[in-house]
Amino acid sequence: MLVVSSGSAQGVQRQNHKLTDQEGWKLQQVVRRGSTSSVRYRWAMMLPASAGGNTVSVIARLVAADDDTVLDVIHRFNKIGLTCLEPHEEPPAVACPLRPASAECLR
Repeated sequence: MLVVSSGSAQGVQRQNHKLTDQEGWKLQQVVRRGSTSSVRYRWAMMLPASAGGNTVSVIARLVAADDDTVLDVIHRFNKIGLTCLEPHEEPPAVACPLRPASAECLR
């Protein structure tokens, strides 16, 4: 089992979630096979890197993200497990009002 630790960029541990063998296998599968979602792929790379003892700033450089994003993913994993890799529902975007058709378009 690996431990995924969340902490500040200085590496202070706040909370730990043990990464089970099954979770490790699933993360390897996402990373090795690739994913249709680049975000899911990058998130799957963050968790084993954290479990390996890397600091937040090192992980952020590895996946080209900022420190806050890495912390958010780790905190979310600690809270809900691998479900954090699934896309979460965003509120629907407000539709932009259509511009009135110009007279030139109607001809």
